[in-house]
This record gives sequence, structure tokens and C-alpha cells, in this order.
Amino acid sequence: MKYIHYALAVILIGCQSGQRSSEDVSPVSSEKPLINVQESKQLPPEEKIEILGKMVEPEEEIILEHKYFKISYSKKHRLAKWVEYNLTKKDITNEPGVRDKEPFKKDPLLLKFAIPAVAPKDYSKTGYDKGHLAPADDFKRTKTSIYDTFMMTNMAPQKPKLNREAWKALEERVHSWACGEEKVLIISGPVLKDGLSKLKAGISIPEKFFKAVYDLTPPIKSVCFIYTQKDDKTIEPEMRAVSVDQCESEIGYQLVVDKGLKKTESSFDLSNWKAAKCK
Repeated sequence: MKYIHYALAVILIGCQSGQRSSEDVSPVSSEKPLINVQESKQLPPEEKIEILGKMVEPEEEIILEHKYFKISYSKKHRLAKWVEYNLTKKDITNEPGVRDKEPFKKDPLLLKFAIPAVAPKDYSKTGYDKGHLAPADDFKRTKTSIYDTFMMTNMAPQKPKLNREAWKALEERVHSWACGEEKVLIISGPVLKDGLSKLKAGISIPEKFFKAVYDLTPPIKSVCFIYTQKDDKTIEPEMRAVSVDQCESEIGYQLVVDKGLKKTESSFDLSNWKAAKCK
């Protein structure tokens, strides 16, 4: 399948520009702005294109850029394929104030482009939690950044014990690395495939989830974790750690194209990760 460079077809679909409130701050990342991509209507559905280092099916996926993270959204599965963002100690330790009890909401970027958006009620009485892919506690820069994580495109059906126990423990481990290593890149999502069961609203129910972590401060390194819906408090992160290469084999696409980061993906050693208390 040939690769098609898509630079001329990039269409910005991020949040509308304009003056920011005093509460809003620029994303911590000092890297070049993220690119937003709307699916191309001109390419045949069997073709894939390379966007942000990942192979995208333009008739099936749409890349959404929110202010603090970016999402590849699968229209077929009605779920994020992946969510990507940078994380630093400041993101975790700031205290922007008390948040609303139930801030879950439809993603305005999907609504803007007339794509049917998942609603919070679509998870009601299903037996599944609305599981964060990018957790709210990773975005304590402002109240706005926290609220943005409650968009339904950042959610996936997770069994309560996975969401509240095993997955939460992994999030806390990654927090300790962000505080010890200064800056990490996180890419997280469900493992999507054909034949998954679905909620009544047509939302696929993943059997597995992944979280890849790249240390962006020398010496750079990487590791990935793959969890199942059956995981609970008895599962420690060490029990689910794999190399990023193994993770990519499981999910079926590459996570980054940066040559330096790619060199780290064949192996991992958790003992090399520096953990620190965030407060």
C-alpha cells in the first residue's frame, strides 16, 4: 500500500483562534504547533496516508487538535484511536481550583464538522466507566485544561476495576516519572480491531488498552503498557510493561517517527526510570 504525503491537504480544525482569557495559558510544550487534519474526500478509501508519523485512513479517521492534547478519532468505532500529549511536573502539581462534579461533554470539534458525537448518556447503565485516556490529573494547568479532558472523545468504555484500580495505578506511576524525568511524551488509547462488541450507541468496547511513555530528557528511553478489561488492583505496572515495538505490533501502527525516539523502542528497563514525588 503506497504512502501518500499529505502536506498540501492539511486542514486546520482546531479550536477557534482569538483572545485568550487570563485563565488560559499556552501549552507547556515548546515544540512546533500540532497539525489538525480533516479527512480527505479525494482519496480512495483503501489508501492510507501518513499524518504526524501515523498511518491514517482518511475515510475512517479524523485528527482533532485540542489546546492541550491531540486525538485521532475513529468514526467506525466512535472512539479515539489514540490521544497524545506532553507531561511535566507543573502539569500535575498546579491547583487550579475545584472542578464540577459532572463535566462530561460532547466534543465540539466533532459537532463543528457534523460528525455524530458521543454523549455522556451513551454510557449510562452499560456496566462500563467513562475511562479517561488522557487523565484529568495530568492537566492541572487551568480549570479549562482539566475540563477539556472530559470531552467524550477522550473516553473509552472501561470496566470499573480496570479504570479505578489498575489503570489509575499506571497513571500514578507515570506521574512519578514526569516529576522525576522532567518531561515525558504520552500516547494512550484502546486497541481497536474489527469484531469488537459495541454499546447500544455503536461505541466499540475494547478488550485491551495501551499507554506508551517516552522520556524526552537525556538519556531518552521508552516503555509501553498493555492492559486488559479484566485487570484490577492486583495488577502492577511492571506486570504489563512491554517494549514500544511490541506495543506497535499489538495496535498495528507506529507511534512516533522521531529517529531518536525510535531507537529506544526495541527494549525497556523500568529500573532506569527516575521516579519522584510530585509534591
